Amino acid sequence: MKKTMLTAICVLALALGAGAATQVDRKAQSNWDKHCSFCHGEDGKARTMIARKINAADLTSEKIQRKFGDNQEELMKIISDGLSKGDKNIMKPLNKKLKKEEIESLALYVIKLSDKAHQKSK
Repeated sequence: MKKTMLTAICVLALALGAGAATQVDRKAQSNWDKHCSFCHGEDGKARTMIARKINAADLTSEKIQRKFGDNQEELMKIISDGLSKGDKNIMKPLNKKLKKEEIESLALYVIKLSDKAHQKSK
């Protein structure tokens, strides 16, 4: 009886945890769609017309992966503070539009985008 109850509690905890993770993933996807996909594309490969025009980075490329890999902290900094080249702002900061947790989940979303792209290319 105790073993069955413990097993049921563990299964419920895992299910609730998975549900929470899915909700975070949906929020990250929503933030990606709202703030990032316009320039980087839905899949992060920067194949949109605007991406070509502004030379947006393909976030799944080997070059970007070598530079950032799965460095969530660095990605969070870029998402939060934006990017500039000299006097020119090339990516707007999102620290005034998103909470820290949202920036964190968005950074993880970017990492997952590159993982998905590399799995498809194998």
